[in-house]
Order: sequence, then structure tokens, then C-alpha cells
Amino acid sequence: MSLYSLLSAIQLALAIAPLSIGIYIAFRILRYPDLTCEGSFALGGAVIGLSLVNNINPILAVLLSIIAGLIAGVVTGMISERLNIPPIIASILTLTSLYSVNLILMDQPILSLRGTSTIFDIFHSISGISETSPDNNASILFDLVILLILIFALILLLNWFFKTETGLRLRATGANLFLAPSLGINVKFLTILGLAIVNLCNALGGSIAAQIQGFSDVNMGLGMLVLGLAGVYIGQVIEVRLIRKSTLLTGMISVVVGIVIYYIILQFALSLGIKTVYFNLLNALIVLFVILIPMIKESTSRAINRF
Repeated sequence: MSLYSLLSAIQLALAIAPLSIGIYIAFRILRYPDLTCEGSFALGGAVIGLSLVNNINPILAVLLSIIAGLIAGVVTGMISERLNIPPIIASILTLTSLYSVNLILMDQPILSLRGTSTIFDIFHSISGISETSPDNNASILFDLVILLILIFALILLLNWFFKTETGLRLRATGANLFLAPSLGINVKFLTILGLAIVNLCNALGGSIAAQIQGFSDVNMGLGMLVLGLAGVYIGQVIEVRLIRKSTLLTGMISVVVGIVIYYIILQFALSLGIKTVYFNLLNALIVLFVILIPMIKESTSRAINRF
């Protein structure tokens, strides 16, 4: 695996990191099985693509993508909480609808961003670093720094929010859905708010990924739930085994590290000659292995103790 391939894998992993953070919030904090992520991720890509093609400022375009993801989360929450539809079904309904929405926005399955100005181009012009060749490692390293700053800012913002009164109420809702109403917590409203935040992160990831890849694809969200879960589970192993301190901040940081490790493993596997048609199968197997690690370790320990 070349240095360029390694840096590219880390770059794409950091682009998808907001998605993993969103899935972490949904599954670990809200305890809500939100499947909207695949649709809202593609929605972020569709909105950023449509915006950049129409020469909208890249920073404004990213904000529009975030708002679109927020709206998608609100729709899922409204279907679930106001119409009393089970969470999985509500998120599937939104996910299915978003496929058509994304096609309408893009007006084609794949929308090329070649020739448009992205948010990375703004920073490149400020720094004076040019992208003279596709294998410009200095350019990728600079992009990695930008991505790390953006992700760290997102983590700090989310960490601050979840320490506010509203954030603490939201965490209490996820911790005990049945006890929360007795504490005067508006569970329905906070669940909708939580899903809005989750899908805001998902759409942010989609908008960044589209700018890095150079195109928006209506199917770019396919399999992203598995990828996001990979980051969450690998991050959980890191948090429990290495950090040994479980807080919201360490959890989100571990998720980012987890998705980076996952993409490095994936890139290494692909460098061995594994065909791309097996990509999703390989994703599922890696996630399954990560989930089974604690069970394997426990079974091994019991077997050793017997002897």
C-alpha cells in the first residue's frame, strides 16, 4: 500500500467521520435505531452538488447541506413521534423518500463537480498550495489538517451542546425513555431534536465526501450505515481497552479514530487485490469481526481459566 493510498484512505475516513458521529449519537445516546443516515448522507451530497454546480459559495453550500439533513431528521422524528410510527419504519419511510428527493435535486444519478470550487479550494487558495497532480501528497496532507480541524470543531460543539440543559434532557431521554416524562421532559420534542442533530451530521459527511470524490451520486449513501457502525464499534473497543474512560467526548473521538482504522484496514485489504465487487461484503465481515471480538476474548478467557 503506497503512501498516497494510505493518505487517501484517511482522507475519505475523515470525510465520513461526521456520519459515524451521527450514528454514535443515534444508537448510543438517543437509543434510537435511525436508518435515515443512508438517505441523509446522499442528501448532503446532492445539495452540495446542486449548489456548487450553480456557483453558490462553497461555505454557504455546506450550510445548505446541513440544513437539508436537519430537515430530513425532523421528518423522521415527526413521522415517528407525532404519528406514533415505530422508529425503524419511520426512518425507512424517510430513507425511501429521500432517494426520489435526491434524484429530483440532481436531475441525474451522478452529478460531476469537476470545474466547480469546493471548500477545500478556498483553503488551498489561501495557503498557496496547488493541486498540480492527482498524487500531490502535500495537498492531501493539507486537506487532512482542514478535515481534522472541522471534525474537532464539530466534536467540541456537540460536546458543549450535550452539557447544556437541553442536551442533558436529551441524554436523559435516551438513557431512560420511560422515566424521562415523569421528570417533566418533553420526550417527543427532544427525540425530534436529537434526530435533527444526527442527520445534520450525516448530511455534513455527505457534503464533504462529495467534494473530496469530485461527484455526487444518488447511491453514495448505500452501505454507509455499516461503515458508520464499524467506526462506532471499533471506537468502543478503543475506548474500553485503551482509554478506559467513557465520556461523551472520548466516545466521539474514539469513533473518529475507529473509522480511520477501519478505512486503513479496508484499503490494505483492497491493496491485496480483492475486487471492488466484494466491497460491501468485506465491510459486513469486518464489522461482524469487530462485534465478535469481545465475545471471542471472553470465550478464550473462560477456556484458559478451565485449565
